[in-house]
Amino acid sequence: MILLSCRRVAEISSKELDARLRLTELLCGGFHRLMCGPCQRYRAQLRAIEVATREAVRTDLDAGDERLPDESKARISRRLEAAAVGGDLPL
Repeated sequence: MILLSCRRVAEISSKELDARLRLTELLCGGFHRLMCGPCQRYRAQLRAIEVATREAVRTDLDAGDERLPDESKARISRRLEAAAVGGDLPL
């Protein structure tokens, strides 16, 4: 098993929000986080920001902001849902 630095694990944690990771990145990053409290907290913070952002966008979309067309709201919602399950949906 390859041991990674905290800096590399932070990069992997950030990348994980936007893209699918290679198996080695998942395993090595996960193993590192099992032993490293600061990296566990960093990943938890990233996840919390992602959830809060997603919720804020949904709240704004549900509020009926008339400046954004319904088609755009629907596209954003589909993209957020696809990202939540690890899919990739083109904008």
